[in-house]
Amino acid sequence: MLKAIKNSLLLLGLSSIALAEQGLVKNLELPNSISEASKQAISIVYQDKAPRPAPQSDAQWLQLQSRLEVQFQTLFKDAVLGAYQPTLKSRKVADIPVLEITPKNWQENKKRMLYFHGGAYTRFSPMSTLSSSVPVANDLNIKTLAVDYSLAPKANYQQINDEALAVYQSLLESGHQAKDIILFGDSAGGGLVSTLSIRIAQEKLPQPAALLLWSPWMDIAAKDDSMITLMDADPILERADMKAAALAFAPNKAEWQNPLVSPIYGDLSKFPATLIQCGSREALLSQCIRLYQKLDDGHRKLKLDIYEGMPHVFQGFFFHIEEAVKARQKMKRFIESL
Repeated sequence: MLKAIKNSLLLLGLSSIALAEQGLVKNLELPNSISEASKQAISIVYQDKAPRPAPQSDAQWLQLQSRLEVQFQTLFKDAVLGAYQPTLKSRKVADIPVLEITPKNWQENKKRMLYFHGGAYTRFSPMSTLSSSVPVANDLNIKTLAVDYSLAPKANYQQINDEALAVYQSLLESGHQAKDIILFGDSAGGGLVSTLSIRIAQEKLPQPAALLLWSPWMDIAAKDDSMITLMDADPILERADMKAAALAFAPNKAEWQNPLVSPIYGDLSKFPATLIQCGSREALLSQCIRLYQKLDDGHRKLKLDIYEGMPHVFQGFFFHIEEAVKARQKMKRFIESL
């Protein structure tokens, strides 16, 4: 495992050198309250926050998606697979592609986790987000189905939400009980999981056992506090990029407060047990706080778990650092306590 992680760090280092050669890397001050190893990992991805040109056509979106897919598989795939040695199998559920992830020491049982990856609804796949899904599947020791939902702008929010619901319904119809299903998502995937819980309630289906949310994108139009105060401190997110993705996902701005676009505006009273994890240095911190406050009605098990100095989805981008390991341990304890 250590060798695989070192290989991952080497690739990240090479990536940072490439960025430096383009004049894109800048050194932002990091707090002394996190470990030197965490500082080193996080400092690699600090980039100039000047807006990047947004794709102007479906073809340009496809080019961006293809480039990032190759880049992130190169950065993480071999390191993660070498470290955790899961069994991967491509299959379909409700005619939707999924990547079935079986942890190395898994023993047959009915429990399943559905993972919905992040990427602002416009990028990535189960194969380019293995650094999020595989360590969690391993540490929770649960067979995981990473859903390869359609991406915007080819698909809009209605199709993407329908695909998520279809996979969940199919799992129920195949004999899995809702109490044995966990929904896990990061960033836009966390927003999609939240919308899925709203749809489950609308369809009068049983809710899953729990939602595990990393930095969920709950409000695609928000100008809430941390979007103002922390955007320049977050090395992962960029305002213009998020706006372009929001328009690809829901082109009509009048729909941006539709609960099926921005789930924070929906009826969340039927949400099951929910764990929200995020960092203190991320632009979506306020959205995590808003979600927690809206859910905090005493009717469910609920935890907001914030990590000092950590940026957006640190658990996936830096899966080897101590904060990410601790976050997965807390996920495991949360599930075991249900």
